[in-house]
Amino acid sequence: RAAPLPGSQNLWLGSRPFPGLTQPYMGALKSQLLIPSLWAFGANERVLRATSLAWALAGLALLAFWVRRVYGDATALVAAGLLAVDPSFLFLARHDWGSFSLSFLLRALALFATWRWWQSRRPLALWIGAFALGLGFYNKIDFAIFTIAAGLALVICAMRPLWQALRSNPGTVAGALVAFALGLIPLLPGLTAVAAAPFALAGSGELREKFETLQSLLDGSHFHRLMETGGLFGQLGGVTDAPMGVFGIAAAASVVGLLVHCAGSTHNDSHRRRLLFLPLATLFSIAGVLALPGAVRIHHAMNIYPFPHLLVAAALVELAAAGAAGGRRWL
Repeated sequence: RAAPLPGSQNLWLGSRPFPGLTQPYMGALKSQLLIPSLWAFGANERVLRATSLAWALAGLALLAFWVRRVYGDATALVAAGLLAVDPSFLFLARHDWGSFSLSFLLRALALFATWRWWQSRRPLALWIGAFALGLGFYNKIDFAIFTIAAGLALVICAMRPLWQALRSNPGTVAGALVAFALGLIPLLPGLTAVAAAPFALAGSGELREKFETLQSLLDGSHFHRLMETGGLFGQLGGVTDAPMGVFGIAAAASVVGLLVHCAGSTHNDSHRRRLLFLPLATLFSIAGVLALPGAVRIHHAMNIYPFPHLLVAAALVELAAAGAAGGRRWL
């Protein structure tokens, strides 16, 4: 029997251990949800990879449904397409380092469910979204990057209508807090160790490594670089012949473009707020990755997903709409 990871905890159900924590900052949600697949189809690598990929694809579908309702059909199609052909998304969803696939699924579920509540004011929708956020923290504590980035962007873009909606539904909000706590509670035993040593995972020169990871993540070259270095993460920046895409450049241009577009937009206020949410959430999530001690690997940097892809998709659709309005339909 393999030795347990430091900080892991199990519950005993009869004579069998049931995973509770994988590490102090990471719950065992992935291990728990793998049990049905491994029991039904066998405990082997193929089942593990297929289950992980299925979680990511379910998250992609939920995300597309959410984007379609908030930003329209064209943006949903482009955003889903960009994610589907992203090498970083594909390989990490398949190999699932850092439990990325489940985290991505829970992000998509939280976005979709909270939007459903915003449109319908049905309490169950908000409770599901809050529970998904709590489970995201239980899955891994760095889920805070997505939550804080999205929350800050939402407050900046829609503080008044958000406050009015929350103030007029106190019972629903209370239920959401309970649902969030229920999702998070299993992680609490390990958080004391994390809080006692918040910078224990930080290392010298990690800011440079974070920038290299973010660059190779966005240009799609991360896994090629990793193979070229023989698995040495700290040497990714030394690979000079890796094939690279232009998505990172497009994302940077889209941040500037949408911020300028929103500042001078003649669209209705609701549309402008929805567009402004994307560059702000992208920038806040990148800042979160840079600020989190020890967040130097690709599964940490992937906490910025899906915001860059939504950002680029929205910018392309806005550009095409502007071109059509000005007679340049080829755009």
